[in-house]
Amino acid sequence: MEEYSADSIGDLMAYLYATYKENVEWKIRAAGFKNPAQIDDLVGDVFLRALTSLKTRREPVYHYKPWLLKIAENVCNQARKQGEIVSVESLARKEFLLQDTYIAEGPTTESMAEIHERIREMQQHLDALPQEQREAALLLYGHGLTSEEIAQRTGRAPSTIRRDAGRGRKQLRIRLLHLQEER
Repeated sequence: MEEYSADSIGDLMAYLYATYKENVEWKIRAAGFKNPAQIDDLVGDVFLRALTSLKTRREPVYHYKPWLLKIAENVCNQARKQGEIVSVESLARKEFLLQDTYIAEGPTTESMAEIHERIREMQQHLDALPQEQREAALLLYGHGLTSEEIAQRTGRAPSTIRRDAGRGRKQLRIRLLHLQEER
């Protein structure tokens, strides 16, 4: 087992936090979480798990960024399983989900219920996308980041980001059009 002194592990955690905190935040945002307080809590959970893991690991960590991003992915999955799924209202409003009847009639109880149902359905369809496509689409279309900004944060090529976002958006649109035809 890798031995760390209290001082060295504290220094290492301070370094990891200062260096990779933004990457972890973007990973959490890409997973669909948008509430700043919730993001801060999840970031804290990631680094707490990292600290706990460093104390019990059998072998050293050679590549900290992918290790922390994998921990972030696991923390997000656990948060989702505990019922902390974030809504995708901003994406729903940017896309074609809001019908002309809502715009013409204004918000009624029925129209708001229908909107919330469609947002829930959209979240389910987003969750069904491959992770790379979901992350790219949410960051590019949902958060308004450029492919270059996303590439810088994730370490992937801007062209790959655009490709994955386009594929994710196309799959999402096909699924939602199919759902709309069923109604």
